Amino acid sequence: MDSTNMLTQEDSAVLKSILMAPNDSLNSQIENSSQLVVDPDSQETNITPEVIDSLSQLVKHKACIIIVGSFINKSNADRMAQKIEENYQLYRGIYGKFNRVGIQF
Repeated sequence: MDSTNMLTQEDSAVLKSILMAPNDSLNSQIENSSQLVVDPDSQETNITPEVIDSLSQLVKHKACIIIVGSFINKSNADRMAQKIEENYQLYRGIYGKFNRVGIQF
């Protein structure tokens, strides 16, 4: 195998920090909730989730948003938002060129 395709431990650490770092306001994580597995013989990186017995009080009281649609055309986002607003707490946000619509808990 060509050594240019293999990840070093340093590369794996950098990759893990990128994968685990929040990249927008909707990303969050539970400390130590997953394990990064890097297979040096393939191009794949797998994150294996762990079962957690209970949630900390800090996590239990965090807000949660489920994105149900992401639209380039704002009028499509408006239509989806109207349907959601009838029964749920609406979330609207912009991510890049997309208009996100979601349900907020």
